[in-house]
Amino acid sequence: MKSIVLFTSQTSATASFERIINIIANHDKSLTHRRFYDEIMHLPPKEVRNTVLPKEDAFLLFNYPPLFNTDTNFKDYRTIINFRDPRDRTCNVYHWHLSHPTNEAPEIRAARIEKVRSLGIDAWVHQSHRNSLLSNDYYSNLFGAIDRSSGEMAAVVTYARLCMDFDSAIEKICSLLQVELNDAQIELLEKESPESISSNSSWIGNRWAGSDVLPGRFKNELSEDVIAEINAYYEPTLRQMAKYDPDFAHTYLDGIE
Repeated sequence: MKSIVLFTSQTSATASFERIINIIANHDKSLTHRRFYDEIMHLPPKEVRNTVLPKEDAFLLFNYPPLFNTDTNFKDYRTIINFRDPRDRTCNVYHWHLSHPTNEAPEIRAARIEKVRSLGIDAWVHQSHRNSLLSNDYYSNLFGAIDRSSGEMAAVVTYARLCMDFDSAIEKICSLLQVELNDAQIELLEKESPESISSNSSWIGNRWAGSDVLPGRFKNELSEDVIAEINAYYEPTLRQMAKYDPDFAHTYLDGIE
């Protein structure tokens, strides 16, 4: 069986997608489940970029696009590509810095959190949205993966679709993986829907504050000046996202002339 690759931007319902794919494709535990980038991120960047993903019988999550091996032949895999509006993702990363556990010493973590909190979200986004984690360049390998994928072996299933048309997201994944759901799977998947997710103990928002379940959070969290700044900066990426996810183009083009 060809391996499944979930190729995704970070903080983009990644854990939810991971659970959903496991329910659909790995309910009998026949696939080796690996958070692949997490397992190899200690390698130097060049070695990560040159890493070949296992082609058979694995479910792999790769959630750091800049280090993805661009020589990957997507015809060898079944690939699900997920991305999220970078304006919302920037807000989510801000909250991640305040709540997500790290390997830092407690006093270092406390000092860093206080610095982020004292800045506030507007100043933090103003300073941070062009860094390597949040820049336009961060998304280029995701878009390249779509361009190089074989149509029948890849599907673009985005954060926006998962939140706004959950049933169609599940249908696209099932179609790609050629799975017909049974009643047990349907019951498990219902717990992952936006309407049910807050009561799902596995949802990341029940462990760490700052998670959300709909596109558009940037409009509620950022000032008009900062929104105008990031609209201008992210316009090329947002137009690409609208192209690759046309059913939800209006969400990416909101505020873009």
